[in-house]
Amino acid sequence: MRYLAEQTFPVADVVEARDGTRFDYIEGRPCALFTYVDGTAGESPGETGCADLTSGVTAARLLAQMHLVTQGRTFPGSRTEHSDPITRLARWVSGDGADPEFLDIPGGPAFLHHLKRLLHTLDSELDQRGNVWVGLVHGDVGPNNLVLDSAGTVAALLDFDDCLYSYVIYDLASILWYWGRSAGGDLDGTRIRNLIDAYSAVRELTADERHLLAPLFASYIAGDAIGKITWWWRGARKPRPVEAIDSGRAYLDLATNPTTTDLFADRA
Repeated sequence: MRYLAEQTFPVADVVEARDGTRFDYIEGRPCALFTYVDGTAGESPGETGCADLTSGVTAARLLAQMHLVTQGRTFPGSRTEHSDPITRLARWVSGDGADPEFLDIPGGPAFLHHLKRLLHTLDSELDQRGNVWVGLVHGDVGPNNLVLDSAGTVAALLDFDDCLYSYVIYDLASILWYWGRSAGGDLDGTRIRNLIDAYSAVRELTADERHLLAPLFASYIAGDAIGKITWWWRGARKPRPVEAIDSGRAYLDLATNPTTTDLFADRA
């Protein structure tokens, strides 16, 4: 974040301690103090996402700017083991997903089947397509992580807690999920394409990236779904049908409806 602040990218800068250190650890997790940012953060998106598409377009452009600013740079403290889409999903498949009890959850067998297919697709496609940027990924660009000043300008992008070093187009997934849905919560092709266009107007996507955007987006919502599914199943001890969970329902729709690939079609 210090690097981003030095590049005048809107973030809260890190406050240095007297000895020059910028962060420490509490119970094994990094912690730091940040400068105060005057403004108002947005509301956390509900189960149908964020209706204000204009703020989503702003977020997409800001994200593209961050990717350009950090192009070609690596940073210490990667959280790939925690947040990398493929690693996270593969670990769940071999862990909780391998528990026979999961198959008793309504929609569980279909969800697991399509998740395994997605992992196979990503492994094959990422191996074949080389023109895909790798760099700093924020991991959770949503309205609640944007601070706006009194004029409505973005004063800071917050919460780099889940940042990692991965395929930068994976970063677009959270924006498409939060702002790319209709009022009823369904994925909306027009909104999704507007958000992709807003990002690409600042940093043009390669052909390989456009091809991989759909499966990487699927991996994002699948990752969101396994967190919620597992919490209801393991944590609350009240397993919910996969389709009763917003991201679970959206993932199964992406996986089973061939027309959903049109959501990401390039209109150029």
